[in-house]
Amino acid sequence: LAAALAAPRAARAAEQPNPWAGAAVRPSLRAEAYLRVIDSTRGPAVASLAELVDQSEYKRASEALFLPPFDDLKQALFFLPWAAAARDEASGVALQLRWIDVRGAMAAFDAAMQEGARYQADDEELDAALAALRGAVDAYAADAARLVPALP
Repeated sequence: LAAALAAPRAARAAEQPNPWAGAAVRPSLRAEAYLRVIDSTRGPAVASLAELVDQSEYKRASEALFLPPFDDLKQALFFLPWAAAARDEASGVALQLRWIDVRGAMAAFDAAMQEGARYQADDEELDAALAALRGAVDAYAADAARLVPALP
C-alpha cells in the first residue's frame, strides 16, 4: 500500500514544471560560485576604477565598467540573486534589491565620468560617484556573504 501511494506522488513530483522554463535569466553557476567571483574581483575591480579616476582618465573609467575585472564582478552581482532565488526566494529578492542599488550607482558613476571627461564635473563630484559605487558594491557583498552561506 505504501509503495502504491508513494508512486503517484513521485510521478507528480517528476511532472512539476521547471521553475526556470521560460525565464529570461538562467544562472549557470551555484550561488556559492558567484559569491567567490564577487569576493575575488571586488577589490581589483573597484581599485582599477579608483586608479583611473585618480589619473583623471574619466572616459576610460566609464569604459572600464564594461571590461574585466569590473565586468566579471558586475556579471556575478547580476546573476547571484537569480541563483539564490532558486533555493530561497527571500534571499534572492534581498540580493535583487541590492543589485538595483549597484545598478543605479553604476549609472551615476558612468554619467559622472562622462561629465568629467567633458570638464563639466569637479573632483568632489567624481570622487562622490566612485564612493557611492564602492558603497553599493560593498553593501551588496556584505549581504551576499551573510545570505549565501545560509541558503538551503
